Amino acid sequence: MIRGKPTINAMINGKGPFKLALDTGNGCMRVYKWAAEEMQLAASGQTNLAIETLEIGAALFSSFCANLVDPITPPLSYDLFSEEVGIIGFPVLCLLTLDFPAQEMRLSREWDEQDAEANVVTLRVIDGVPLVPLRFADGNTEVETTVLVDTGSPIELSLPDEPRRATPKRELAGTTVLWSRAGTQHFSKYRLDTTVFLGDRAVFHNPEVLYEAHRGRMGMGLLRFYAVTFDRRNNIASFIRRKEIMEKRDDLE
Repeated sequence: MIRGKPTINAMINGKGPFKLALDTGNGCMRVYKWAAEEMQLAASGQTNLAIETLEIGAALFSSFCANLVDPITPPLSYDLFSEEVGIIGFPVLCLLTLDFPAQEMRLSREWDEQDAEANVVTLRVIDGVPLVPLRFADGNTEVETTVLVDTGSPIELSLPDEPRRATPKRELAGTTVLWSRAGTQHFSKYRLDTTVFLGDRAVFHNPEVLYEAHRGRMGMGLLRFYAVTFDRRNNIASFIRRKEIMEKRDDLE
């Protein structure tokens, strides 16, 4: 982890290892312009970069393009081996496990025997990013929506407009400020008077959420308690809760 973001070590075109931020909210790979210049990588036009090989552990990817971008915030230094040099988006793999409490990433070819503690839900991949269903219930009201699993976001949970309108809530004072390529964004905060379910299991009681107009998301504020497996072959996602960490939070069951 670097400044709260999950980060992996990777070899790029046989050089490295370099640090890449792991962002499942992105459907592609991005390399920062300053790092590409330092690594002497050949650009293909103004915005693309030809990657011959990318090695993550024993996994090898070859012959694809990455986007050339500026980082959202300047690095603390321009050292290739201490700063992240780019972003790896949602990998094009059949099986990916992100165990955040253990700070491990595992790439597999076959689905392991299912853990009895796993909460398995339907996985949809749209525009190269993973989406999973959430359900909100308070005994009288039940609302379902789909959220993006976004390791690049520091928030716990945000909701789009329609489920926000239908879910019992209380608006909280102040706003949350986040920075993105679109610029500084201010989000309204709400306290839901409901329980949030991931599959059949409760994950939040009366959570504080943000409001986003277009797409809800589950960020690192919640994901850091889980080991998450994405199985694109079978279109399922598995969430295993780390109880020893979850017990420290009163609003998490």
